[in-house]
Parts: sequence; structure tokens; C-alpha cells
Amino acid sequence: MMTTPGARASCSGAYAKPVVKMSLMSLALCNAAMFHARGSLKLLDTTARVQMVGSTLLWLSVMTAGRWIAYE
Repeated sequence: MMTTPGARASCSGAYAKPVVKMSLMSLALCNAAMFHARGSLKLLDTTARVQMVGSTLLWLSVMTAGRWIAYE
């Protein structure tokens, strides 16, 4: 079967990388919303600290995924 380069690119997971980035960004935004909804800035308890570390890791992952999009 003959395929064009564009057809092969669409089947090779070219759309997976932006989906990964947007999924990570959605998780990071949900984490931020939960952080502020429970008033963690005033509490600063263990849960707030875990959420802060998780938020940092999620946003670093979003940046890494954004850089990763350019590479095959």
C-alpha cells in the first residue's frame, strides 16, 4: 500500500505530544483551582505543601512537554 508522508505523520503519533502537554496543563490548572478553593495560602499545612510541590512539578512537566513537541 502506498502512503504519502503526511499520512504517515498523522499515524505516527504527531498529535500525541500536544495532547500530553494539554493534559498536563489541565492537571496543573485543576491543582491550582483546588489549592485556592481550600484556602491553602492561609493554612500552609502539609496538604498545601504537597500541592505546591506537585504544582511545581506539573508546570515543569508542561514546559518540558512544550519543548518536546518540536522533536520526533
